[in-house]
Amino acid sequence: MLEKTKGIVLHSLKYSENSLILIVYTEEFGRQSYMLSGIHSKKSGTKKLVQPLSLLSIEVYYKSSRELQKIKEYKSLSTLSGIHSSIAKTTIGLFIAEILYRTIKEEEKNTNLFDFLVNSIQYLDLSDKGVENFHLVFLIQLSKFLGFFPHDNYDTYHTYFNVLHGSFTTFTENDKNLLNENESLWMKKIINMSYSDLQQLEIAGSMRSLILEKLILYFQIHCEGLGQVKSHKILQEVFSADSRNL
Repeated sequence: MLEKTKGIVLHSLKYSENSLILIVYTEEFGRQSYMLSGIHSKKSGTKKLVQPLSLLSIEVYYKSSRELQKIKEYKSLSTLSGIHSSIAKTTIGLFIAEILYRTIKEEEKNTNLFDFLVNSIQYLDLSDKGVENFHLVFLIQLSKFLGFFPHDNYDTYHTYFNVLHGSFTTFTENDKNLLNENESLWMKKIINMSYSDLQQLEIAGSMRSLILEKLILYFQIHCEGLGQVKSHKILQEVFSADSRNL
């Protein structure tokens, strides 16, 4: 059956000299795998359209029992000039795409999640300040939709964030799941932030890297099969090398 939907490119795999398997999170069908032929044709902009986080309008031959769907036509839904022209944004985009590729497995419609992702991608594309902290807030906000958003019970007595339980607690000696007090305070701040607050988040590069490591650990604990995330190392290198220009 021929269907129309919108989609977010998460990942691509080379299938042949002229074909790709494209992993796309769609508005109507959740995560889907598509065979895409003719990628080296003279069609303008083909390669850009299949870059991670590209937003597409697609027409597909959809059959629920089929593991590999086929795309009839596709075009850009929104031009992401910022993400594709900025090294910092491109690197963040690759990291976000990897996280989504590894965490979103459902082949079913989830309008709220899809809208959140599109809005997040477009915000990253257009933003010009606070970009270096975008991925921290993104991960926390994504956890809402994945079902393990941290519980903000931080107070005078509960000042240690427990990555296993997703909440703040008192200090327990030898508990390897606890962040220290400084790390936990930053977690509390990020939990309560939205993208519009990014400009006010002043965090040292070393602490940003450490909090990212803790957030990835948090995801690994609560997302079965997440495994080792690779792109965040590149992310840290980019920001460390050129932090003054972000």
